[in-house]
Amino acid sequence: MDNHVSIFISHRHQDKQIADALRNNLELWGIPAERIFQSSNEYSGIQAGDEIRAHLIERLRKTDLLIMIFTAADYDWSYCTWELGVANGDGTKPTRVLCLCCTKDVPKLMDGVLISKVTHEEVKKLTFDLHKTP
Repeated sequence: MDNHVSIFISHRHQDKQIADALRNNLELWGIPAERIFQSSNEYSGIQAGDEIRAHLIERLRKTDLLIMIFTAADYDWSYCTWELGVANGDGTKPTRVLCLCCTKDVPKLMDGVLISKVTHEEVKKLTFDLHKTP
């Protein structure tokens, strides 16, 4: 049985820079790169020739923690909300969800989910807390 935590970073590709900062900090605090999935990352993400939906479903069904980076309410969040639905759907392992809210808007789809309002600097603190705090 695999008892290692796997993390899925859900983000719009336009927010890749924020996702990269989060991923880098998670790795700095000792979470192995192979335990972090970020679709836009050239090493862990979608590779040329991959069937995107099937690859995402496979990863989401095994995810322990889904971190959604939310940057503004008026953007299209359809893919991120689909990822959230798959991660919490039937046939998946229990998934915790954390929304990094980088705006004043709190996404309605995140009712009942842990929301952390963050700036770029606070991403560093959050990744430290995720790794060091029980």
